[in-house]
Order: sequence, then C-alpha cells, then structure tokens
Amino acid sequence: MSKSLEAVFDVVPTPAPIKNPVEIVNPVNDDNDYGYARDNLVEFIEKGKGALDDAIRIMQMSEHPRAVEVVSGLLKNMADINKQLLELKKANKEIKEPSRGAGTPGQPAQIAQQTNNSIFVGNSADLAKLLSGIDGQGMVIDNGQS
Repeated sequence: MSKSLEAVFDVVPTPAPIKNPVEIVNPVNDDNDYGYARDNLVEFIEKGKGALDDAIRIMQMSEHPRAVEVVSGLLKNMADINKQLLELKKANKEIKEPSRGAGTPGQPAQIAQQTNNSIFVGNSADLAKLLSGIDGQGMVIDNGQS
C-alpha cells in the first residue's frame, strides 16, 4: 500500500484551487437586515396562502380528521408569521426613533413623566390655613417648595 492514490487510480493530480477571501462590504446594515427579514416573512405569507387554499380543498374532498388537523396547524402558523411581521415592524420603528431620555444599549429610553395632580383631604378651614401658610399655632407650614 505504498502506492499513491494517483498511481492506483491512474489519474493526474490537479492543484487545489486557490480560494479568494470573502469581502464584507458593509458588515452592519440594519436596513438591509430589516428588508431581508420582512421580504422573507411576506414571501412565507404569500406561499402560505396558496398552501392553505390547497389544504382546505383537500380537507373538503377527503373529510379526513388528519386533513382538518393539518389545516388548523397551517392556520396557526400563518397567524404566527403575521404576528412576527408586525413585531418586526415595531422593533424597527423603536430602533429608528431617536432616544428620549437616558436609555441603556439595547433597551429603549424611558420618557420622564411628571405628575402635577394633587389632592387635598380636609375641610375649607384647613384649606384656608394651608393656603395662607400658617397653621393653628402660628408657625409657617413648609409645603416643600423653595
């Protein structure tokens, strides 16, 4: 078994082809990724419509319980794909919106909300004292404002 494979099979050796390195033009392009994912989901939905029509026709002709099960599974998958398409659109919108407030990377910023509503529980005399800033003992009430 000291013979080479070329001699055993009577073939002429060919040099291995030199592989060209793959050039990545733009490694991060969110718009292309979004478009690609969206196109795939839309294509799945369109193909699913045709498959669903065919499956319903087969189910009606055969009236077999398995055919009904297949149609119901296909309906669920179609609904899931539609939901994924809407979630993809929502995620893309969140990414493209400018941040409002301080957010962490990967999480949308929270919008600061200030509540200006206050409620007073008491009678009119208490309210008059509060508004005048003097309590019953003649001391100024600190209402927290500077």
